[in-house]
Amino acid sequence: MATLKLNFGVVSTDEHIQEAPDTWTGRMSKEKFGDDIPHLGEIGDGTEQWFILGSPRGERIASGGVAVTPKLQVPHRWEDVPKNTYVPAERLKAMDEDQVDTHTFFPDIAGFGNAGFQKEGSEEFRLAAIQAYNDWL
Repeated sequence: MATLKLNFGVVSTDEHIQEAPDTWTGRMSKEKFGDDIPHLGEIGDGTEQWFILGSPRGERIASGGVAVTPKLQVPHRWEDVPKNTYVPAERLKAMDEDQVDTHTFFPDIAGFGNAGFQKEGSEEFRLAAIQAYNDWL
């Protein structure tokens, strides 16, 4: 059995992982689901937003949590989202900088336990969205 060696003695139990732009578009059938697939799109004021079932959802494209610098900044375009929120190797570097050994991650767009999709669209869509998310992880 593998043993986790704690270097800093810190375990964070409330962190968010940002889903990458291709989390769903790269894993769900465009032929079956078309623009219903969760994807990034631009809204009227030039900011980007996640779209699900063809409609913008939420008020942000990424979590403004601890991995974002400056802290609690809310990005308005994907280019402003730090890679350490969605690229595992970059997140590990940020954890070392913050002297955190491990995290408990919660999904950002999908919601806790994929709740963001539990009431959206058909059962086929919901299962495909959850499977895509799980495959991304």
